[in-house]
Amino acid sequence: MSTHSKILMAFIAFFTVASCKKENSFPTNSNSSSDEIRSAPPGGNYWIVRQNFPEPTVAAASFDINGKGYVFTGNSSRGINVLWEYDPSLNTWTQKASIPSTKYHNRPAAFVINNKAYLAGGHTDYDVIDRGTSRELWEYNQTTNSWRRLRDLPEGRAEATGFSINGRGYVAMGLSGVNDRIHSDVLEYDPVADSWRTKITLVDPSQNPARTKAISLVINNKAYIGLGWGLDVMHKADLWEFDPVPNVFRRKADIPEGRSGVFSFVIGSLGYVGTGFKSSPTGDVMVDKEFWSYNPSSNNWARRADVPGPPRGYAFGFAIGSYGYAGTGYIDIYTGARDDKFYRYIRSTASSTSN
Repeated sequence: MSTHSKILMAFIAFFTVASCKKENSFPTNSNSSSDEIRSAPPGGNYWIVRQNFPEPTVAAASFDINGKGYVFTGNSSRGINVLWEYDPSLNTWTQKASIPSTKYHNRPAAFVINNKAYLAGGHTDYDVIDRGTSRELWEYNQTTNSWRRLRDLPEGRAEATGFSINGRGYVAMGLSGVNDRIHSDVLEYDPVADSWRTKITLVDPSQNPARTKAISLVINNKAYIGLGWGLDVMHKADLWEFDPVPNVFRRKADIPEGRSGVFSFVIGSLGYVGTGFKSSPTGDVMVDKEFWSYNPSSNNWARRADVPGPPRGYAFGFAIGSYGYAGTGYIDIYTGARDDKFYRYIRSTASSTSN
């Protein structure tokens, strides 16, 4: 068993695959958003409760298309490869088409190009040690509610971060194979040619830049990649700007405390990250509820309103318009307890452009 796999055991409990029960949609929350906003503090920077996610889950992939949020379930009890759509105007969840694959796709990278979503790679079963990693790339068409398989990744990869810039998709960092080989590169996908290539590899003389469970924030056609779990540092704090035109990485400001397994989204010119795993004062792994914004113009991090409910790791997040959304995740990594709570973030009007 590799050192990486031994440490990962602290994160992951045992999972049981259950049969998938179909649902049409879940009802709206009993409290309307207008009622919640009226009772909220003025000026923004707060969270409100939304309709629970249909199942307690962790490590789900998420994306948004045309004003709808989508969550591709991670470790859950309803089965494999299940896709859910969130309608913010109705505050409802609706089950959509599943990937027509016999393989399990756990912790894939996700990105969106021209209103089509792409899921790349992922773990291929529940086993936390002897698991494989998938090479598969699947495209989701929102209009037809259908999937099609495209060109495989060059090699299996899971726990990577995905994003898109100027019509190209990217899969960064992550791990491959049963030996958990950790990556520090960025793969680029061309949807016209249906092809992959290695775009760039991050090199940092001060540390090992390879990592899993990283975040990516795309702002003004640049991606900000960082945090995550590394072989040298369990919870990384560094952030890197990836500029695809000159194809370079630039070191940016560290988040004040290293963390991995966080959710992220972008609203306007700010990136947001929250919750995740970090080290306790005694060196143990602990879950967190902090929420931070990053401003690339000033290269500063700022603490925002904590995510409600218990601390959590491996939550999902996405943004629709001027609102952020986040939910689920581990609330106890040692017992494997998972959550189904889901929240909307109302940003501060004073912090919409600056930290």
